This record gives sequence, structure tokens and C-alpha cells, in this order.
Amino acid sequence: MRLLLWLGLAAALAYLLLLGLVYSLQRSLIYLPDRSPLDAGRLAAPGWRTIETRSDDGLELRHLYRPGAADAGPLLLAFHGNGGHAGHRVEKFEEMLGPERGLLLAEYRGYGGNPGKPSEEGLLADARSLLAWLEAEGLAPSEVALYGESLGSGVATALAAESAAAGRPFAGLILESPFDSLAAVAQHHYWYLPARPLVRDRFDSAARIGAVAAPLLVLHAEADRVVPLRFGERLFEAAAEPKRFLRIGEGARHNDLYHLPAFRRAVRAFVGEL
Repeated sequence: MRLLLWLGLAAALAYLLLLGLVYSLQRSLIYLPDRSPLDAGRLAAPGWRTIETRSDDGLELRHLYRPGAADAGPLLLAFHGNGGHAGHRVEKFEEMLGPERGLLLAEYRGYGGNPGKPSEEGLLADARSLLAWLEAEGLAPSEVALYGESLGSGVATALAAESAAAGRPFAGLILESPFDSLAAVAQHHYWYLPARPLVRDRFDSAARIGAVAAPLLVLHAEADRVVPLRFGERLFEAAAEPKRFLRIGEGARHNDLYHLPAFRRAVRAFVGEL
């Protein structure tokens, strides 16, 4: 009996240590930045340049920007996922939308040579700094469509909801592999821990998306194992009309959707209608 008791205590202690370790390191598990500086001349095709914004908490941030043709329709402001940096998405958006569309690839604090450490509050501040930059350039939210990729779907949804609440809705919102909340995804992956209540950066998109007053397109791979399909479906259910959902089969997973013709056609068609 005494041996069993000691074994039980040891197992409980090990579990608590694991729980404390995951809790303390959670942001290093969520955010996987490439900290190398953005270099438009090396990473981007001709026509791209870096622009600078200043967040409310005083960080000077650099982003990638390509002006569009005068009659090309709304500029696309894109928020990437948790890994790499914005420069790694240049080829993706050029391939999807061609050379005429204006593109602004947001970069976060702690990514792409930017100062600071990423967090939900910080990333939303970074997004607001880009909205301020666009307005200074004479572009209202109604002339801009938002794009959120994976983790970036939480940033794009929050920015869209805030702007709509202020009476300034964006032209449209595109979400690639999104989730209803990051805490729910964490609980899925760490099923053996009480992860949901311990996640600090919750990105509760389901609670925000009902306020979004813009056409919505959600795209999700049926075989996505990073953010399983059901999380995108739950977010879609919470959204208001007009909205559409494209389920991608063809063996696609989390990171390879944009290579598929059906995906590119859907994004082009949606942006072209705005």
C-alpha cells in the first residue's frame, strides 16, 4: 500500500510539473517566429516595399506592401499564421491574386526583425497600427478586405469586429483554416491537460465574429490536423450572413491549401465580387 501511495504521489507531482511547464512556456508553443529581418528586395518580387507603423505601445514595426492598380478593387490586408514571417507569404498571395491587386502583408511584433514579444493583445495592437496607416494613406476600411491565415484568422476577425462596431466595416473577410477559439484548439491537442482554462491568448473568434458586418469566406481542409475542420465549422456557424464555406478535399492539409486550383479560384472570385 505504501508503495502504491508513493507511486501515486510521484505521478501526481509529475503531472503538476508538466502542467506548470506547459503553462509557463505556452507562448513559445503558440508563436514560432522567424526573427530574420524582412527584406523586400530579396524575398519579394518587384513592386514590393517595406512600410513602417507605430503601435499604441510604442513599437516601430515593419510590414510588406505592394500597391495595386487604380481599378483593381479593394486592397487585401493579410495576417499570417504563427510560423515564419510575412516574407514567406509573398509567393502565396501573388500566386492567388496576380499582379494587379494591392497587398499589405502584416508583420507582428517579434517576427521579421520587429521588436517586442508576441501575444494576443500585442498582435491586435499591431493590426490597429496598420489600420491607422491605411487611413493615413486615404484608404477607408470599406476599401480594404481582410485575410486571416490560421492564427491570423483570430487577428483579422478581431480587427473586423472592432471596425464594424465603430461603424466602419471592411469590404470583406477571408479566413483560411480558422478556429472558433485558440483555447479550444489547445484543448484538442493537449487533451490530457486542463488546457482550455489555462490559455492566456484565447483569440475567441466565435465571440467576435457575430459583430462582423462584411461578406465572409471561410476555407478549410477536410484533413487538417493542426486546426481540424470542426473548429472552422463552429466559427462559420457563429457568423452572420452573407457567408460561404469551402471545404477542401484533394488530400489538402493545413499548410498547402493555396496550391490547389479550387482554393485559388474561390479566393479570386470572392475578392472580385467585393
